[in-house]
Parts: sequence; C-alpha cells; structure tokens
Amino acid sequence: MTTLEGILQRCGGVVSDAVDMVFAVFPPMNVCSNISSTATCEPDAKEESITTNYFEGGGRIDDSKVMKSVSACDLLRQLKEKVLKDGIQRITVARNTLWEDTVALFKSTRFDPTKSPRVKFEDEEGIDAGGLRREYFTLLMKAVTNHPALLEGQENKRAITYNTSALQSNLYFIAGRMIGRAIMHCDIGVPVFSKSMYYFISHETVDMTEMPHCAEDNPDCSVVELIRKVENAGCPQDLENLQDDLSELLQAAGWDKVLSYENRVAAMQLLAAHEAFYKRKLSIDQFCNGLDVLGVLNLIRSHPESMQPYFVHNTDTLLTPALLFNQFHNIDKVEDGTREVMRQHLKRSISECFDDKKFWSSKLVEFLMFATGLGALPPLGLDEKITIYYREDTCPHFFAETCTMELKVPTVHDQYSKFYNSFLEACMHSVAGFGCM
Repeated sequence: MTTLEGILQRCGGVVSDAVDMVFAVFPPMNVCSNISSTATCEPDAKEESITTNYFEGGGRIDDSKVMKSVSACDLLRQLKEKVLKDGIQRITVARNTLWEDTVALFKSTRFDPTKSPRVKFEDEEGIDAGGLRREYFTLLMKAVTNHPALLEGQENKRAITYNTSALQSNLYFIAGRMIGRAIMHCDIGVPVFSKSMYYFISHETVDMTEMPHCAEDNPDCSVVELIRKVENAGCPQDLENLQDDLSELLQAAGWDKVLSYENRVAAMQLLAAHEAFYKRKLSIDQFCNGLDVLGVLNLIRSHPESMQPYFVHNTDTLLTPALLFNQFHNIDKVEDGTREVMRQHLKRSISECFDDKKFWSSKLVEFLMFATGLGALPPLGLDEKITIYYREDTCPHFFAETCTMELKVPTVHDQYSKFYNSFLEACMHSVAGFGCM
C-alpha cells in the first residue's frame, strides 16, 4: 500500500477513541470536481459554460414547502419543473464504445444536463422520440453497475469502491451525474446498492446507532467471515488465535486499544463501519457531489424512503409473467381467428420462458428491453402501456416501436414452436439495436 493510499483510507476513520468513533456523527467532506474535456456535444441552443451549479439555488427543494409523505412521483415532478430547461441536448454514441463516449460527453464544458437528451446510436436508423433515450440510459446504468473501478460486492449488495485513480479522474462524480440524469429524464435508477451503502448516500451525517447493520454488506467476504469469528468467539483463547489476521485491519480502522474478549464487539463494529464506509468516504462524497448536480441528492436526503427504490433492490419487483402482462394495454383482449391464436401464443411464450430454469426471469427482462428499451420496470411504472398490433404481412419476426410503445406480433407461424422461437429471437436481439435484428 502506498503512503497516499494509506492516508486516504484513514481519512474520516481515525479518532483517538475507537468506541466514540463507532457512535460518532461525521459531517461529509466537500470534494472539488473541476471537470474539463475536449469532447464535444451538440446543444441546440446557445452554448454555455457549464459548472457544477447548473441552476439558481442548486436545484434544492425547500423542505418547508414539501410534505415528507409526498410520493416519489410528485417529488420528481416538482424538481423537474424547477431545474430542467427547454431545449435539446444531442447525444451520439456507438454501442461498442458507449461508456467511453458518454464519459467524454459528461466531462465536456458544453454539456448541459438540464436539457432533454435526444439520442442517436452510430450506424443505426431511428429517430429518438423517447425509446432510444430509455435504451441508452438503461445500457449506461448497466455499464455503471458493472464498472470494476466504481462498484464492488455481491449482486444487489454493491458498494462504492475506494480507487485512487477513479478519484483523481473524478469518475465517481461523473457516475453520480449519470445516475442523476437517468432518474430525472427517464425514471431509471441503479437498484443494486446495499441498504447500508444507501444509508451512507442518503444521510448527510452518519449516525452509527441508526444505520442498518453493515457487516454482512461488506464486499470483502474474508472480512465478513473474520468479523463473524470474532463475534462468535467462545473464549479469550479463540480470540487469541485470530490476532494475526486482525491486527493490520484494526490498525487501518483506527482501533488503538488492545483487543480483548470484553471489547471485541465494539472493535468489530468499528471494523465493519470502516470497511463499509469510512475508507470509502472520499469516493462516496465525490459520487454524492455528482448526484447533487441536478438536485437529486437533496431529494434523496430529504425523502430517503421515497427515493430508495432507485438505489436498493426490492425482491417484490421481480419481473414475473403476471407483472409483465400488466404492462400491456390489450394482451387480455380476446381477438378473432389467427390473431387470437397469436395472442395465446404470446402469453404462453412469456409464461414458459419464466418457468424454464435455463432462462428463469432473464428472458422476460430481455423481452421487456426489446419492447420498451428498459431493462427493468421504473419505480414509477411505465408512462404508457404497450399496445399489441398483429402483423398483416408475411414477416415472421417481432417488431417493437419503443418510442410509441407498440409491439408488432407475427401472424404467419402455423405452429407454436415456430412462434416461440421467434419470441426467443426477439429476446436475444434485444440489445442488438434499432434495425439490427
């Protein structure tokens, strides 16, 4: 470990009394984010130099005017009215370099996040009337989730990393900015964080007596196992056998006492807090500064429960056939002749791909992506439901108009197996892009 890394890991984490630290309240650090780049974009209106404060008042909502029980829908609508501007911000990216293109774009001083994005994928047809924008932000949030320098840990229990290179390049700030824009413009979040990490993000000051238990959320499984062994030690001798593994970790966490059987619980609380939060504090602060660009951070911190679905996975929202059926405007409408047969085939296909253990729910997600451009149902639901149209030509393929939420179903298949294969083909090509199937 370099001297710089050692200093950064201890920022916000070392105090003279370890027990006081466990129950202390730490104010967040302000991290400057001066971003510049030679990348370009294409605003329709007069270009402006964009700074981290994009609108008067920083997009903050006056809590005295907002009821704490207001729904996320109302909260976001109020914030959008306050901070979003008229005008179009054109975004052109290539699918195979989407992340690199977007980072360059978000670093540009000509980039205005308050304007409505209009997306074009290079070498693809299609005019963005909402569908391409949803697809773009869905793919972008997937890229954020899977970026090893940004997030780590178990699936749906992700934590913000501590990475000096990412800090120096303001990558956490850019990621927060991306997520804030996805929420504001498309109602798309990143529901992959652990509850304890969301607590750190959603609270300006951290009270260790109120936050969710963070030991199990630690990305390092070896540390989780070590904490368990210490807490479950049956006698002082059991603890003595673990001293070699613990000494360096406790020193990094700021524990300055001799570890004993009596104080082991407090020591492990400190270690869990340090590993889950304190050594990541600079990264978290920079990430939060990015979220603050469009006022999303203030919304999170003033209404953490309402905004939680954008950041924390909810098992109740697993995409099932019944939930997917509910996203269609007319899937339960009885049709005539061949159309009715195709309608039944579609419902059967959706049900069977969910029941097949090879696919589980992944094919439903892919089909949702094919039909809407979304990789998950937004916390506020779809703006409009999908309307099914039955093709009158001889084309054997499904076709989706994601901008207008129209799904065109083939009617030429004389056997269910052929229809089902066409359905799976649509799922497989859900990420290929407009006109690429």
